[in-house]
Amino acid sequence: MAALPAGSVDVVAGDGTRPAWVPGTFDRVLVDAPCSGLGALRRRPESRWRRSPADVDVLVGLQQVLLDVALESVRPGGVVVYATCSPVLAETSHVVEAVRGRRDDTELVGSFQLWPHRDGTDAMYAATLRRRR
Repeated sequence: MAALPAGSVDVVAGDGTRPAWVPGTFDRVLVDAPCSGLGALRRRPESRWRRSPADVDVLVGLQQVLLDVALESVRPGGVVVYATCSPVLAETSHVVEAVRGRRDDTELVGSFQLWPHRDGTDAMYAATLRRRR
């Protein structure tokens, strides 16, 4: 894999719940969603005592908004990657399924879940979606 030449890509960072850009502006969007962080328990075991089910409920609402806005932000044919450092289904595949269930203009290109015991990493999830129109 080759690196992109310097200056060949414009990166925009901002509040994904209040976009300062016109819908359909981008070819690619990465949603590095805020999450419970429970996928990093092997490195931060104290996190289990800092989270409650109510925290996840709040985060899921935000995650769905961020993914929905990201899909609006890409032009037809554009791609969105939704990523979390969580193994919790409510924050991973269920977010993707909920957003796709409300939209008929996206397709799931693929997804994966990494696991500490199997992959030697934190528990991380990513899904790639394409906006059809």
